[in-house]
Amino acid sequence: MDEKKTFSKEQKRTSLFLYIALSALFLTNASFVFTRQEKFSNIMPLSIALCGITVVFAVIALISIIRNYRKLDEKKRSVISVVLTLLLCVAEIWMCVSAVKDLNDRRNAENSAVLFVKDKYGIDAEAEYQKTNTFSDGDKLTIVKMTADGKDFIVGCFKDINDLTKFADDYQIDEIEQAVFDEVSRVYPGGILRSVGIYRDDFLGIGVVEKYFDGTNLDEVLDGQRGGITVDYADTKFDLENPLFEKLNKWGVQPYFTSFDTAAHLEEFVGKEEPLSAYARDEQYARYALHITDCVEYDYNKESNKGEIIRKSYNIQSNGNFDYALRDIAENEKGAEKMEQRFAKYSDTALGKPVTKVYKRENGGSSSFLIYYPLETLGGISVENIEAAWISDSAGSNNAFGTQKAEVIGDYAVFVMPYYVEEFTIVDTGGTDGAESA
Repeated sequence: MDEKKTFSKEQKRTSLFLYIALSALFLTNASFVFTRQEKFSNIMPLSIALCGITVVFAVIALISIIRNYRKLDEKKRSVISVVLTLLLCVAEIWMCVSAVKDLNDRRNAENSAVLFVKDKYGIDAEAEYQKTNTFSDGDKLTIVKMTADGKDFIVGCFKDINDLTKFADDYQIDEIEQAVFDEVSRVYPGGILRSVGIYRDDFLGIGVVEKYFDGTNLDEVLDGQRGGITVDYADTKFDLENPLFEKLNKWGVQPYFTSFDTAAHLEEFVGKEEPLSAYARDEQYARYALHITDCVEYDYNKESNKGEIIRKSYNIQSNGNFDYALRDIAENEKGAEKMEQRFAKYSDTALGKPVTKVYKRENGGSSSFLIYYPLETLGGISVENIEAAWISDSAGSNNAFGTQKAEVIGDYAVFVMPYYVEEFTIVDTGGTDGAESA
């Protein structure tokens, strides 16, 4: 057999091993990507097996290259092949070690969670690793999903850069949150619980607790926790000197208690308003502000550099014809002509018959402002035909304009105006004579 033919076979064999090794490398990389996702985390052993196969074929390819070094060198390929194959081996060995360590960490997390639950509650639970979050300072938070007696819950394992580890779980979170509401109800009964949440900042703000709750040690359980509770009432007056608020402050549970003037208005609010986050909640309740008789909330005091529970004010103002909140407004005597010109030039429909004068917003801001127009002053105007027409020169275009429909809340037609509205008037789009211009 001649030398050329022998070299060709060796070259093909070496190339075959390299191709197999590279293919296995791609499969390994793909499998590692999948195993980083929760739903594919169970295929980690397969990833490790693929990694091992890749290493085997990479080593075989390397041996083949070395055995035929001279022949391959004649083609000036040996150095490149050796370097590439060595790099492939190193990369795969590193990935394999990393995968084994990752798998070991997952199993350790599951075993630790099982032992934690057993020690804390005396129950046997099944564990399934979920994910690990690594913070910029090196701290890590691992979440493990647990199942015991048909109940699903989670255990969080927080480990700082000094390897100090602490565990917390949400097995009793519903019971603890109910206990907080029960404490509130002892002082102010008859309230409707809108939302309640207990969580830990160091556990990424998830609702977990460290201590076991035996029904009597709420102070101990809530130490180091944070949270909030929103409760709505009817015809109730809150006393900020009541020890309840000092207790909530101590627990880090921020209250938002609201009292409506009548049970009917409370029922109306609860029936159509979903609980919202604190930021959106202000506007949600402000729509009912004229039917709210009392409200307390948690607020951060910059002067004292601490949080405190205060009585909330919606700063309701009146111009004699309608009320408004969250922004200051004033009459704009020259605004009617500008308003009419803007709508005449850009709108497909007529402005409508003015029911009020034109007003301008005197201060800016990033939140909406509200207008409360009494239904009894509408006269013959149907509430479906009353709108707040507005214009704005700072909303990104010099032809910005629009109309806002009213929402009937109790005895008022309420308009929630966008924050960028600068001038507005209330109009009748039905063509009736309606109320006199205010």
